[in-house]
Amino acid sequence: MAEKEDVQTQEQEEQELEVPAFIDERIDVKAATVVSMQAVMQGILEENDEEASPPVRCSLLTSFGIVEGTLVTDLERDGASQEQRYVVELYQRSIDVRNDELQKTEDEMENEPIIVNNVGAILMENVTITPYSNPEHKLRVGHLYLFSDQIAGLTATV
Repeated sequence: MAEKEDVQTQEQEEQELEVPAFIDERIDVKAATVVSMQAVMQGILEENDEEASPPVRCSLLTSFGIVEGTLVTDLERDGASQEQRYVVELYQRSIDVRNDELQKTEDEMENEPIIVNNVGAILMENVTITPYSNPEHKLRVGHLYLFSDQIAGLTATV
């Protein structure tokens, strides 16, 4: 009996987390490029340094300013602080809720939704934003969910 309930619960969770095809089948080249560059830079640092390397800080040129921070790519990392776990959980749950709402909308539109602003995003931490309009006024935030359509270029530093 317990097995049947576990299977039903698992099926419910899978249905709740269903990602609409127009989101699931999307490829975001900008976000993939940023994540790939960070991974390559981190790998190079680790190959050349026997000690633990600091995380690579990415500098992203955006439409509003320069965004610098560390990418959050390991959403299941061990040793994460309570704040990091909270932010990752917030990120994951907000994506799940968004996907659920999009699925409902797709169903209501008989699987032919009109798609706007269909871009990906990257999660960053320890972020500094330097606006082009006032470079002396830097904004520092613990975490930022940056939509990839804002990225015009990138570089990485250690």
